[in-house]
Formats: sequence, structure tokens, C-alpha cells
Amino acid sequence: MAGFAMCAACRRKHDDPADRRFHAQPIACPDCGPTLELVAPGLRETGDHAVRRAQSLLADEQIAAVKGLGGYHVACDARDVSAVSELRRPKRRGEKPFAVMARDLDVARELVSITDIETMLLTDVRKPVVLLPRLDGSVAAAVAPGNPDLGVMLPYTPLHALLLGAPGDPGPDLLVMTSGNLAGEPIVTDDDEALSRLGDIADAFLRHDRPIQVSCDDSVTRVVAGIELPVRRSRGYAPLPVALPFDVAPVLAAGADLKNTVAVASGRFAWLSQHVGDLDDLATQDALTVSEQHLEELTGVRPGVIVADAHPGYRSTPGPDSTPTDASSAACSTITCTSPRSWASTGSVSTSRSSGSPREMLDPAAVDGRGTLTMHAAVGASLAAGVRLPALRCTVLAVER
Repeated sequence: MAGFAMCAACRRKHDDPADRRFHAQPIACPDCGPTLELVAPGLRETGDHAVRRAQSLLADEQIAAVKGLGGYHVACDARDVSAVSELRRPKRRGEKPFAVMARDLDVARELVSITDIETMLLTDVRKPVVLLPRLDGSVAAAVAPGNPDLGVMLPYTPLHALLLGAPGDPGPDLLVMTSGNLAGEPIVTDDDEALSRLGDIADAFLRHDRPIQVSCDDSVTRVVAGIELPVRRSRGYAPLPVALPFDVAPVLAAGADLKNTVAVASGRFAWLSQHVGDLDDLATQDALTVSEQHLEELTGVRPGVIVADAHPGYRSTPGPDSTPTDASSAACSTITCTSPRSWASTGSVSTSRSSGSPREMLDPAAVDGRGTLTMHAAVGASLAAGVRLPALRCTVLAVER
């Protein structure tokens, strides 16, 4: 909010210890707070008019890019076959399902079967997308072709609530809300970038003038045997820590090539990043670098060890471009690492291999310089994906800072 200078009335309340707005930033002040606008070819509306016009456009089979909490969504009427089919074409998603945002629980219950625990998830402060068994409710078949489940979420920002409105408002009560990007690219957060990257998808842009500092996709979860099983741990969940069953030295887990998530750990906790995505696109590889740097900044963890999959095609795996500088003079060969876009900084790294306890496997001193190890299942569970996995083949790099 540093870019929004307070008006006299807000400043007076902000500085008065007796006022309920003492030290509260004026995020809703119509004079000095953020403002809404709708932009389209030959059209610009602001404030309430922007929301009303967006509702009308969506009701008229149009597609809108909507600025959210962690990036842009691309939205259309989820009950309109023509609008959903038109959205699917430029998004290049094939038959991958779209998530929908319902006005409220009553609308959601027309579409899917919802248990008590799933109701808790839908209404929880984190507001994830919850995968639920479909009913015969009215939703376009192209939303989730041939899928027995439907991903449903409820509004989680004031703009979402305004856009979906109340019963009797002109706009749809159910919207496709899919990430504002093309397949394989990171979610768009910048307004100018949205106009260029989403211009071939969206007919209009509903946005506010508050910058998005950290990109973050929606989280996806489901209930299995009465227990929540996160499918994509992102907005609302990341970077909350995951408890580890043992102590670890400061370590970085580089994640996979597809559906990438990066993590840092130290002591008895690991912090997983938000969903990064498939690393086919250079922009997504850059997003991986930014996510890792942000995790270090938030947690204060300075990894001395990198855990990465040994697959040679994984772009998340740090791979040296140069030959060993002195491979014959030490048991652990040292190389200069300058390669992947995912790890832009350069420095000396040591390849290592270890066996024994999980703590020993993450200890740079317990290595023989041969480059690979079979990672303990608990390390894979806590650092790689947050779920129980079999032993993983991976590379450990001890970074000399």
C-alpha cells in the first residue's frame, strides 16, 4: 500500500490510537484506496460501473481477464457452451478440466455432491478448489469433458464477490475461473503483461491498481476416506511449514520437471513454495528461480545442500556446464556451476553420494563424490511432494557459499 498516499480523513484515523482504524491501511477508501477499472477496445469504466459492465459482458458470452490475489484469472459463464468452448481454444488446454467459482454454497450444491468436511474446505479461509462428484446440474459439458468430478471454489476476494453479485444481478452465478496464462506459462500478474499475453483470449480486463507482489495459483484439494488430500498446494497453503520427522541441515529440494514445487528445509521443518508448474517454458523456469529466492527470504534458510532428481532431462536439476576443475586431487570433485536458468547464480558445487541415516544423507561431510544417492522415503515425503513416496533417485549438490 506504499503507493497509495492517504487522504486527510484516512490519515487522521490512521494516526489516532482511539480510532478503530488506527494503523489500518485504507484499502477500501474511495478517495485514496485502490480503484477498479474495466478496459476493452473502445471502452473504459471505473468503480461500480466497471463491475456492472463486466457482469453484462460475461452474460453476453464474452471472456474477461480478472485480476485476483496472486495473478489474473480468465473467466466466462460456466453454463454457456459457446463461451466455454471459445475459452478452451486459445488456452490450448485440450480436454483438461476447468475450475469453476460459484456465487455461494447453494449454487455449488446444484452442481456437485458436498459432504460436511468438503463444506468446511470450501468455506475455509484458504478457499481452495475442491474436487467434488458431479451431479446433473446445469454446467457446460466443455468445462470438464468426461470427468466425473468438478473443481469448485467460492469467492475469496471482494472483487470476486462483487463480480458474482447477488441473486437478481445481471451477471452469471457460476464462472469458469482458470489461471490467466497459456498452457505451460506462469500465471500473469502484471497489468501490461496481461494485455499482451492474454489479449488473444480475453475480450475485456477487469483489474485494480494494487500491484501483485507474489504470483500464486489456486490450491486444489479433495477428500479421500474422510481426510483432506491436497492435489496442488499453493494459495492459502504455501509457504506454511511441513513438520519433518528428523532434523536436517539447511537444504533445498529442487522439485520435478512437471508440476514443479520447490522447497527449503532446516531443523525439523520444510517450507514448500506455491505451485510453479511445468518447466517447458523459460518464463516458468525464471518463476522457479524467483520462488526459491522468495522462500529463502521468508524463512531465512540458506541451503548448503541441493537435493535434485538425477534425470538428465529435468530442467529443475542444477547441471554444471564446465568440466571438473581438479577431479583427481580430491575425493569430492569440484566443478563450476553456471548452467540452468532455474539456478541463475554461479559458484562452486560439490557432487556427493551417501548412505545411512537421513541426517547423514543430507550431511555434506558424509560423501564420496560419486554423484547420486537413493533418497530415504521420509526425505521424499517431506521435501519432494508432501506425501509418502518410495525411495527416489536423486542428486545431492553441496553448495560452497
